[in-house]
Amino acid sequence: MHLKVLAINIKPRKENERGIPKESTDYATVTKQGLENDFNRYRWERKENTPDQAILFLHQSTIRFLKEKGWPVEIGHLGENIPLDGEPSQLKEGTQIRIGNVTLQITKRCYPCNNLKALPYVDDNNIEEFKRLLYDKRGWYARVLEEGVIQVGSPIELISSE
Repeated sequence: MHLKVLAINIKPRKENERGIPKESTDYATVTKQGLENDFNRYRWERKENTPDQAILFLHQSTIRFLKEKGWPVEIGHLGENIPLDGEPSQLKEGTQIRIGNVTLQITKRCYPCNNLKALPYVDDNNIEEFKRLLYDKRGWYARVLEEGVIQVGSPIELISSE
């Protein structure tokens, strides 16, 4: 597997705001609940803070694809905690990966939702087109098996694939 951490994105909890867009940081502490100082209102309110959605990965090819279609998407806009650089084909449900001293397990795909209307360029008139373009491209959720610290540029090691 030739993947590396392109960026690390978080969004601190803010009243009446969603977990997007996120802002980049150089490193983050990873706990069983996800990245420290990252808040995802949907996960907390609708998914009872499920550990199966602690981290969201997204391959940078998705951002490139949307830009080619005319959308002004930037890293962090799609709610991804960790955008990946490299070939993403080995990520699938059950895959265990290591980033530094952090171990994660891919749990499920992330599918686009109406919360994307929190982005300034997505609204009632174009949300369905945006979601259609993102279908099967929004990324993967992961649960945290071993906590620790991650940093930008860290390689991602494949531990196992079910």
